[in-house]
Amino acid sequence: MRLACLPIVCGVALGGLLAPLQAIAQNGAPVSKEVYLTGLFHPLDMVQHPNNPAVQFVVQQSGQIRIVQNGVLGGFFLNVSGLIGDSTGERGLLGLAFDPSYGVEGAGGCSDCFYIDHTSTINGANGATNIVRYRHVPGNPLLADPASREVLFTIAQPFPNHNGGHLEMGPDGMLYIGMGDGGLGNDPFENAQNINVPLGKILRIDVSSAPGFTNPPDNPFVGVAGDDRIWAFGVRNPWKYTFDTGPCGSNARTMGDVGQDAREELDYEPAGASGRNYGWDCVEGDLPHTGDVGCDPNDPSLQPPLFVVNQPAAQSITGGYVYRGKSMPLNRGRYFFGDFITGIVQSLGLDIDQNGEATVANVVDHSATAGGFNISGFARDADGELYLLDYSGGRVFKLVGQFKTADTNIDGVVNGSDLAALLTQWLDTGCGNADMNNDEIVNGSDLAILLTQWGP
Repeated sequence: MRLACLPIVCGVALGGLLAPLQAIAQNGAPVSKEVYLTGLFHPLDMVQHPNNPAVQFVVQQSGQIRIVQNGVLGGFFLNVSGLIGDSTGERGLLGLAFDPSYGVEGAGGCSDCFYIDHTSTINGANGATNIVRYRHVPGNPLLADPASREVLFTIAQPFPNHNGGHLEMGPDGMLYIGMGDGGLGNDPFENAQNINVPLGKILRIDVSSAPGFTNPPDNPFVGVAGDDRIWAFGVRNPWKYTFDTGPCGSNARTMGDVGQDAREELDYEPAGASGRNYGWDCVEGDLPHTGDVGCDPNDPSLQPPLFVVNQPAAQSITGGYVYRGKSMPLNRGRYFFGDFITGIVQSLGLDIDQNGEATVANVVDHSATAGGFNISGFARDADGELYLLDYSGGRVFKLVGQFKTADTNIDGVVNGSDLAALLTQWLDTGCGNADMNNDEIVNGSDLAILLTQWGP
């Protein structure tokens, strides 16, 4: 198809605009933050209701899950503080995930089910990790039924720290569970490299046939030596991993793994890439780890990190999301992450090869406008927009762009240059920056948005 020249863009040299536009898109665009919620106590996660765009759930470390409706903080969905005991340090209520069909009447399966990860010091000073299924009160998906508690399994913790705790329901419908190496420092029991124990691993289980769970047959150690629940191993303390879902998403999993003395690490895993060994404690990020015993840091089977941040620039990494939202099209496809100690916020441009593997194209630091506090987690709403959780301040911030959606060259005005960019991408299905309504095609709907935003 060849487009006729519109009057408003006649005489504009499209080819001359294309090169700088691509450079800007690759480099991302500035972001800032605005307050979304206040009044929380040590928030660790905010999880989107999978079937109600107006509702999120905030996980508080001391054991409470709060309801958020239309951006307004409400009451308690569930309170398990009495089952936790000590919730200081790295213990407490650490993770929450929902069945994909949660809250859909008549959906069958486990549409009333959700899952939490919490430690408990009731039966021991170091505590244990508990992976638990709950159900909502019949007819009310905004109220959990405490009596429905079903412990799927517990994992003993040799030390109080490195409990991991993040839960994520994957696009494959499986529940992924992040487990730290058991704590202290330097993995003294060599748990992360031991495929017979669940510590220092990403576990993956099938929870679709409640009660109980099954181990998916495509987990790497099913039918051979090793814990059948293991999906990946060689991690130190995975603090937040997410899947690249949404328009043009790859379903890849990206993970933050907290470092020891020198490196903070991000790891990338294409969809379905099971059994990867992320190297701890043979290596710390991209460095050999001298505290390991009997492990070769040059072993080619070790999966190198996607990206490392040298300490002290980051000191306790918090994994985030690949942005697939609508409001910041120039940041679409970039991975955002932060740090709990230093408060940095950065984004990575990702180049994906034909095998689904990623390399970092560039790094943008957003700390001056989006960071500066204890970032305990990132969150994503039903529209794919991103949020930051402020642990000490008890707040949630929303990441927002500093330019109009249609300002493709971020020069502060929507004009013929932006229209030229749109026409250059006409009928493109790649979720580029001219796809202003994020529907995976550049067409008349995007043109209408641009014309609505025309001017400074």
